[in-house]
Amino acid sequence: MHGTPVPAKLGAHLSADATMPKSIDLKELENLLEDADVTADVAKRYFDCGHGPDGKLQVTLRPGVVVTASGGDSGQRYWNYVFDDLDGGIAGWLIRTEMKNRLKKYRSKIAANPQALRIVAEGDSWFEHPLNRDLLDYLGRELDLAVFSLASGGTTLEQMLKPKDYLQAVIDEKPSVFLLSAGGNDFLGNIKPYLVPWTPKPGPTSSEYDPRDFVSAQFATLLVTLKGWLDTVVGDVLGQRSVKRVVLHGYDYVLPNAADDDRSGGWVGKPMRELKITAEYLQAGIVRLMIDRYCELLQAVAADPRWKGKLRFVDFRGSLTRDYHWFDEIHPDAKQNRKLAAKMALTIRAA
Repeated sequence: MHGTPVPAKLGAHLSADATMPKSIDLKELENLLEDADVTADVAKRYFDCGHGPDGKLQVTLRPGVVVTASGGDSGQRYWNYVFDDLDGGIAGWLIRTEMKNRLKKYRSKIAANPQALRIVAEGDSWFEHPLNRDLLDYLGRELDLAVFSLASGGTTLEQMLKPKDYLQAVIDEKPSVFLLSAGGNDFLGNIKPYLVPWTPKPGPTSSEYDPRDFVSAQFATLLVTLKGWLDTVVGDVLGQRSVKRVVLHGYDYVLPNAADDDRSGGWVGKPMRELKITAEYLQAGIVRLMIDRYCELLQAVAADPRWKGKLRFVDFRGSLTRDYHWFDEIHPDAKQNRKLAAKMALTIRAA
């Protein structure tokens, strides 16, 4: 997750504040992030992000910025020598800092407005992106919604199940609503095992290739597994009396980046090219097929009679149709997240 330089173009979306200090102490920066109205707005002044070798978000210092930590032989140590000591590197530290920020805001909102709708949210980087205004950044700004967030960028659905922190949070906070953003990292974060390499086919044109031929049987197996995990989460949450509704969302059709695409990230386009799947219509068709199958799974889970209509699915497909709608290859930009959050809020508040 660290150690690999990020090309300058990966920071194209993140404009630095010309007045920001070039050197800042780690604790001072942490305090700024924890007190920020939106953590990402401060973080992007100091950091860039892209796709790491392990499929996770990779965060690095912006060129020319120095973060120091008190201590060491000379009284200060440069970040470059100490961030490896932090769990998850820079990205992990930023995520934990944003979680503290959100917890503080949640407690303040509950104290100021005890009638606010209590929500527990578990999720991935569509709910918690350390350098982008995400869905929860906008939902949390709604005066009548108090969001207790466990979301952490890069988390898979499988990882959410191991400690079941979401269940303890529901027991402790007694929310009326539970939000879930999950499943995307389980296949989009590491898509290669679910693809079939391109092989030449007899015929005059490549238009004879079908996207279905490039999605492996392993993806169908994963969907069965994901359904079991989703059933477990929903069953756990709806087993608590306070929860009146569970709201989960799907993902929109990712636009695989080309080799010269300014949108950062190597989650989808890069592994497809490595498997010789280079035709744009095939790349787009494969992604559409996989997203559709996962969204159909989410719709089926929501329709399960066991949940007695308490589970709602918010469909985002077809919302982000242009490159500039995306922050990077697989995350909506802030403007689009604001629109998607408004759509999600309607479902949260619906009778």
